[in-house]
Amino acid sequence: MDIIGIIPLGGNATRMKNLPKFLLPCKQDTTLLDNTINIFHSNNIINIIAGVSSMNKIILDGNENFKKITVESKTMTETVSKIITTINKISYKNILIMPDTYFVISNEISKMIDMLNNNYDIVVIVWKIKDYQIGKVGQCKIENDNIIDVIDKDKNCEYEYFWGIIGWNAIMNKYINPSSETIGDLIKKSIEVGIKVGSIICYSNYYDCGTFSEYFKMIKNET
Repeated sequence: MDIIGIIPLGGNATRMKNLPKFLLPCKQDTTLLDNTINIFHSNNIINIIAGVSSMNKIILDGNENFKKITVESKTMTETVSKIITTINKISYKNILIMPDTYFVISNEISKMIDMLNNNYDIVVIVWKIKDYQIGKVGQCKIENDNIIDVIDKDKNCEYEYFWGIIGWNAIMNKYINPSSETIGDLIKKSIEVGIKVGSIICYSNYYDCGTFSEYFKMIKNET
């Protein structure tokens, strides 16, 4: 089955004074976007589609590592929804990585693909939450390796893991609501309709570089 890497690049980076976050360096000669592309390629995922704003399309014009779909979207989920409408396939898998994040990964995506090939239609790679991340991410409750609840950006949430990468079979596309603020709502919707959501724990550090503070934290800790 075909595997498609999805990168939502439709945002305006207002928290970073409109800097294109995906072009921030994370190590020598490597940007955050390069790191995302490298993760896909290292898992033999070559068919990559990015939903890009008109401004980001200009910035990325010379980058031939992925197909660019111009979108004008209000939410990240709307960007993902518009990407999916361009895919002329019936049976395939989507794996979504956020372009303004940084992490190191080993075989977790291979495990995700194996699970999507077998007993699951949606699988999520999660990280153990750190104190400074509480209330900033979508936190997950895990039971018997399945996610049974997800709460987004609630500083009072006590769930100890948060989602970072989502993979799903095309049959799940119908549950994506373009008006949702976050693609994490696909996890919640899947749980609501009784679909089993698998989880894989990654033990590396995960950084959401959408703010200056966390970007500099990543630079300090990882370079």
